Amino acid sequence: MLGASPPADCGTSATWAFDNRRLERPGPAPAIVLTAPLGGEWRWNEGAGGRVAGPAENFALVVTQRRSVHDTALVCDGAVAAAWMSMAQCFAGPPADGPQPSERAVTAPSRSRGLTLAKRKDQRP
Repeated sequence: MLGASPPADCGTSATWAFDNRRLERPGPAPAIVLTAPLGGEWRWNEGAGGRVAGPAENFALVVTQRRSVHDTALVCDGAVAAAWMSMAQCFAGPPADGPQPSERAVTAPSRSRGLTLAKRKDQRP
């Protein structure tokens, strides 16, 4: 049942983000506290120095680089958490940068397709 148990260890995504960019990890992976789709709570790395907390859907959007962390309800406490979420990448391959703040922000519901994405300034109407 969706939301009954957490997915695989999310802490490995933090390690991957730094290793993939050949950056020294500034500290241990932060704690992750996510609200599951059915309202439960998923936790990893409890007791770690920093923390990422918020809705699981927002976390998934950030680590798959569909949204900037700044356009979500995620809260990043600590330098490691903020650095990780700024470059989070849960997929294999060379380092890739996610969207800039507001580049893919949800602006309003659309009658035809659910959510409407904000257009970048350099895009045509």
